[in-house]
Amino acid sequence: MRQRKFYLLVVLLIVIAGISLFALKAAKTPVAPQETSPAVVITIDGADYFFKPNEIRVKKDQKLKIVFKNTKGFHDFVVDEFSVWTPQILEGNSTEVIFTPNKVGVFEVYCSVGGHRALGMKGKLIVE
Repeated sequence: MRQRKFYLLVVLLIVIAGISLFALKAAKTPVAPQETSPAVVITIDGADYFFKPNEIRVKKDQKLKIVFKNTKGFHDFVVDEFSVWTPQILEGNSTEVIFTPNKVGVFEVYCSVGGHRALGMKGKLIVE
């Protein structure tokens, strides 16, 4: 009976050691970096009451990084169809948003602050 318990204990220790070595090896195995396509970077200036440029043209499924610089006033940058919006920022500040337009068409970009959109602070995102 004691001999049986001893063998059982030895087998259990070998199993635990094997699992530990496997886990240690897995933790040290380098993971190849995921390949990601670089984003197209477009800088947009916003002021009272316009975007410059006010037309952005990109390819479908092309990663896009918008750097929004507020040169005057209090503004943001919004594209509803892609659930894209920047925080509202004060003059002299900038922010950015990265997204991938996944459908073709012409989409309105605008500033959502107050009546800025109605005053002409809008533009087009053209996805081809």
